[in-house]
Amino acid sequence: SLVELDAAVTATLTMPDHLEAMVPEVLAGDPTAVRVLLAEGLKAEETGKGTSSAEMSTTGVWGERDPAEGTAERGRLSTEVFVNAAVAFIERWNELRPPGS
Repeated sequence: SLVELDAAVTATLTMPDHLEAMVPEVLAGDPTAVRVLLAEGLKAEETGKGTSSAEMSTTGVWGERDPAEGTAERGRLSTEVFVNAAVAFIERWNELRPPGS
């Protein structure tokens, strides 16, 4: 098995104050707040910004879901949604690029 669920624990996240302050707006659905949080968060530890997953999470995983809630079906659906979004992005990118680039 890829994950030993009996040993997996839910991560506790702690974010720098400026990111934590954005969370209510992100949860309220503010698209700009979502983009800023994602742009500012999850930078490499070497940047010194304190926003890598290793620095913000007790497990190194940037998420607070209980691993015991995971199922193969949930993973399949999540992967499918991610891949479909990536394909749509690349297709749109190719439409917007100048010919021959």
